[in-house]
Amino acid sequence: MRVTESDAMLSVNTNPAAMVAVRSFQSARGTTTEITQRVGTGLRVAGALDDASNFSIAQGVRGIVRAWQAVDQGLGFAQGALKVAVAGATNISDLLGDLKKKYIEYFATDAARQPIVANDTNQMLDQIDLMANGATFGSLNLINTDQASLAFTPPPDQGTTFTFNGPGSNTHNLTGTASVIQVNFTATGSGGGQFRLIYNGSTVASTAVNPPNASGSLSFNHDLSAGSFTVQKVGSPNVDLDYAFTQTPTGQSGIEGDFHVLKSVDGSQIDVQFRSLLATDISLRPPVLSNVALAIGQIEAAEREVNDALGYYGAKYREVVQSRQSAQGFMDAQSEGLGNIVDADMSRESARLAAAQVRETLSRDVLGIVSRSSSVILDLFA
Repeated sequence: MRVTESDAMLSVNTNPAAMVAVRSFQSARGTTTEITQRVGTGLRVAGALDDASNFSIAQGVRGIVRAWQAVDQGLGFAQGALKVAVAGATNISDLLGDLKKKYIEYFATDAARQPIVANDTNQMLDQIDLMANGATFGSLNLINTDQASLAFTPPPDQGTTFTFNGPGSNTHNLTGTASVIQVNFTATGSGGGQFRLIYNGSTVASTAVNPPNASGSLSFNHDLSAGSFTVQKVGSPNVDLDYAFTQTPTGQSGIEGDFHVLKSVDGSQIDVQFRSLLATDISLRPPVLSNVALAIGQIEAAEREVNDALGYYGAKYREVVQSRQSAQGFMDAQSEGLGNIVDADMSRESARLAAAQVRETLSRDVLGIVSRSSSVILDLFA
């Protein structure tokens, strides 16, 4: 026989309908709380308890976004420094035109006025120095420092003697400076073999070693395409080979790699030279006022150097801007993908919240009704 609610036993200890109503109310209340949290945070997945797998993926994406933010910040600093350098170099270039005019005026005037013009010339040279020293962004100035004033730090194992007792290879780290790498070696023993230098995955120098007492040197240009090189000895196991290497910076108006800025989260970077445009470093001090042709040659050589720096920094500025645009594009794409994983659809959540609140209200009312059903027992004993 089917038992209906009206057939159920009346009890002051047990109220099945109330139990069902409580569970319904708790479920409705929990749903309302969950949706309210989504609406409040804007997140569908706010923690691992919401969705462990998607939260784990989201955390990884957040790390990538932060990395791109750091890259963008560094590129922004480099962009500012290069823009200031271009402005300073432009001002110096403009002043050089006035200086050329002053040189010609010196030779075109009489001897009595020449000292006055020469004094004006020296003041203009001082102005060039002020412009170069004033082109500072933060603590970075790209146009008042040259190679001569830079402290070059050699690799830690430069000058150390290494020995191969038979075939073998060693890898040595290089500093981020355009350089010439020279390896000096001496081979002893009997037999023969090959001595090789491997850089950026290719053999850049090699020679045969045929003792007794074979010695020589190998060299190659470190163009920053790799951060290390490998010394390799192959051939007879009876050949012992000693070697040491040196790294010597190249360039005269600055060295590639003086200033680095990351352009990608994979570690690739933009290298920027320091190019001093101080009057002394562009060969304007002392001014050559003994011969008009030499004076014009001096100023024109300085113009070429300054204009070359202008072109260089302008190109580096465009490279930084393009890299920054790419970084921002990647960062936006990662952020959009992250939103697809964890963001709540607010229009849907609004509709769900309204429905959940109605269910919660109804379940609370039902709970109140069934909770009072036990009071019927009192009528039995009236």
